Amino acid sequence: MILHYDILYLCTLTIVLAIPSPAPHPFPKIEVAESDEIAIFNAKPCFILGPGRVPFKPNPEVTCIEDGIRMIPPIPELSYKGINYSAIHYRPNLITTPVMSAFQIFAIDNTKRVPEQIAFLTNSRELYISMDIAIRSLGNQLPYSGGHVRNSRAISKVLDFQIARLEAKIPAIEKALENMLNYCANCSVKERFDIIMRAGESGIIVDRFLDNLDKIGCLTKDQCEEEKKKLNTVKKPPSR
Repeated sequence: MILHYDILYLCTLTIVLAIPSPAPHPFPKIEVAESDEIAIFNAKPCFILGPGRVPFKPNPEVTCIEDGIRMIPPIPELSYKGINYSAIHYRPNLITTPVMSAFQIFAIDNTKRVPEQIAFLTNSRELYISMDIAIRSLGNQLPYSGGHVRNSRAISKVLDFQIARLEAKIPAIEKALENMLNYCANCSVKERFDIIMRAGESGIIVDRFLDNLDKIGCLTKDQCEEEKKKLNTVKKPPSR
């Protein structure tokens, strides 16, 4: 049997019209984040005050004390695991560089347990890194930002050095000493010598570091040691 073309067209059209059209797409539902797990944007840490780029990942556990002591205004007081930044901020003076003042604050105490000292130095390092991030975020908005960054990085190297000494890992001490001397740009020859001697007390061979001392003030290891003895007769010996 042959169907007429018009009848076939009407049957096809009827079938097509009988197929239900797809439902319209609903508007996307906006989900309000109720926990950190589904939050798209996390709030900036309280110590990042400016738009500057920072090279480190901030520690979210570092908190701010708005009514605390601001050692580098407008950056607020920082706190981490019971330590306030103002308590460990370097305190240079006319005769002491930031690095050497840090050695006084973060001295190794043979009367205290090593794990406790390592924990204190490690937590202090987190605060200095956070302060470094805070300074970099402000950039040129903060007066003397370059100097503040250099000092913060240098103190972090002091902490690395002291931690390596407490852990008694010779390769780590040597590496930390090398970094320490590189960041101690404003240190005198005597101060560099004292830092090297601290490493020597921890068991490393220091000859190659002494050979690289600037030829100012003392030319040989013996002469540096003699000048150190003279220096110790007029002032209290530096902290370890």
